[in-house]
Amino acid sequence: MKRGRGGGVDYDDDDDEDDETSAEEKLKQLQALAHKACDKLDSPSDKATVPSSTCSQSHWQQIGSLLLFTAAGVPDSSKIAGFDIDGCIITTKSGKVFPTSPDDWRILFPEIQPRLASLLKKGYKVVFFTNQMGISRGKLRPEVFKSKVEDILQTLQLPVQVFASTAPGIYRKPVIGMWEHLCEKFAINIGLQFHTPEEYFLGWKPAQFSLPEFDPRKLDSKGHLYDPPDASLTSTKQEVIVAVGFPGSGKSTFFQTHIIPQGYAYVNRDILGSWQQCVSACERALKEGRSVAVDNTNPDPESRKRYIDVSQSAGVPCRCFNFTASLGQAKHNNRVFRSSLQKKFVEPSLSEGFSEILQINFVPSFSEKRSEFLFRQFSEG
Repeated sequence: MKRGRGGGVDYDDDDDEDDETSAEEKLKQLQALAHKACDKLDSPSDKATVPSSTCSQSHWQQIGSLLLFTAAGVPDSSKIAGFDIDGCIITTKSGKVFPTSPDDWRILFPEIQPRLASLLKKGYKVVFFTNQMGISRGKLRPEVFKSKVEDILQTLQLPVQVFASTAPGIYRKPVIGMWEHLCEKFAINIGLQFHTPEEYFLGWKPAQFSLPEFDPRKLDSKGHLYDPPDASLTSTKQEVIVAVGFPGSGKSTFFQTHIIPQGYAYVNRDILGSWQQCVSACERALKEGRSVAVDNTNPDPESRKRYIDVSQSAGVPCRCFNFTASLGQAKHNNRVFRSSLQKKFVEPSLSEGFSEILQINFVPSFSEKRSEFLFRQFSEG
């Protein structure tokens, strides 16, 4: 898979969202999309027509959130040369990072066309892969994107197949849905070699590249759930448990699975709306004689002190459950992440007034193989 050395131009505008979808919700969404896509692929009426030699006529297809264009002359081949589009095949004419209009593009290097033509002569099918979330968000009209793709291929004068993911889910690279549809598997996920456009088209020396900090393939589903392992998750005596951890670190799932069924009152800002409401709910539950589990990010001593003060006023201990999922892992679980939380994060300490701090590890649990398979793919997080 070819990728830009300095990042590519894209119509996507993904970084400003504030949605905090949990890992469990993300898995459910991917699972549903996977089953839906598999059903479509198994249906004779929805299957792409695969030519015996070459495609005779250019045509567009839509399979769920996947847009697929096959140009006339695209060969049927088991040898695939895959490329990103933005920042790899094209760049902006304006010189700006993001295109200012649908026709603000040009071929990145003059060497691209002859190099692709050489691949075709060697028996490769040339395929472009692109994420175009702007389509599902209403920021980019499908017909405008389709016209741009056709103009690019007209400029190259080459038969190319184009896969465009228009929404979150299994088709969005680097998740491998587009590749699965192509040849019934992306990049690291399927063992392809990486090249930057400069390396591949201009012959530059390989650029330094590091794998993502979090590797979902190495996450141990049989590891310790918490440390120290001889600690007790719940108490027969009244207490307050304060969670600390990034969005996507597994806090809600952990509490709902292990703590709330034991009778603890559940306090969560997403439900109650503000930290003031959370503090009030904590005070009420303690007056009723119940223990309390506070499921918020609580990234700094200031936010945690509110609940420590409430517990001390009630004369009950306050424990901290520190969810240890790294920033990279949390982003994998919950792709939309607010950087302000990382800046505010301070490791919890007993000196704050906690009676005990447990380290809660992210140990995934899957109801089926497909969910685990999707989770262990590298994602945009």
